[in-house]
Amino acid sequence: MQKAAPALRAQLIDVLFERNAVAAVPTLLLEAAGGDSKVRRAALRALGRLAGEKDLPALVSLLAQIKGAGGRTDAERAVVAVARKTAKPGRQADAILAVLNGEQQVEARCSLLRVLGGLANQKALDAVCNALKDGDAQVRDTAVRALSDWPNAQAAETLLEIYRETQDQAHRLLSLRGLVRVLSVSAEAGPLGEYPADKAVEIYRQVVKLLGSPAEKKLVLSGLSNIAHPGALEMACAGLDDEAVKAEAVPAVMKIARAIAGSCRVEARAAAEKVLSATTNEVVRRQAEDVIALIESFDCTSR
Repeated sequence: MQKAAPALRAQLIDVLFERNAVAAVPTLLLEAAGGDSKVRRAALRALGRLAGEKDLPALVSLLAQIKGAGGRTDAERAVVAVARKTAKPGRQADAILAVLNGEQQVEARCSLLRVLGGLANQKALDAVCNALKDGDAQVRDTAVRALSDWPNAQAAETLLEIYRETQDQAHRLLSLRGLVRVLSVSAEAGPLGEYPADKAVEIYRQVVKLLGSPAEKKLVLSGLSNIAHPGALEMACAGLDDEAVKAEAVPAVMKIARAIAGSCRVEARAAAEKVLSATTNEVVRRQAEDVIALIESFDCTSR
């Protein structure tokens, strides 16, 4: 492989990758630092599978040394994949933080922040939140984007703060999208989620007070539809009185009402009846009538 021309070298690296050739890791680190883009991409892909915890510092250093955008995404993916192999999950971000704390190059710092977003443990979250106060606008933007893509609800409070405080319209929308997503993911986890229904409703009550554009209101309605809670239903019902978002409010109300028809019958029935009075759409009216029928079936069962 080392003696082959670049085109063949990339193919041979793929063979090593498929054969799980862990012994090739030192050589692959050298190939990943080389000048040929195809070879570099093949080496980084292989390192993501073959490298282990002991190789992580070298891989992070390689990522920090990349110039320009070429190969950066591949290197970031490789670092995330290898860091996740760390035996103690709480230490997965340590090697990245060790480099980030002394790194001066903006592109490298941004890459390391994106990697931390892929790891998403508490240390990673603290570091990304700290980057929101960085003196460089590109670093701050990367931190906001990493938080908006956070895979769990640990970032919810920070996303709410960004949404509340930022003057940047792009960051405002990004943070709201991220917040809606993580609250929905947490709600799907039920009582085990970091933000089950009760807590998610409290966050949404704060968000609703800050909403501006119809686009933001529609986004929140899409999130509320995933929260099976009478508080979410109340906020969604308010959208029925707003012509700018009424079309999005109706399905949100119907989804929540159906989800809580057995546990909160009075609230669900009132919501379905409000939809009936607010629309002439026959399909929607049938849906509302079905919810009312469902509630009545629960009433009969309880008797």
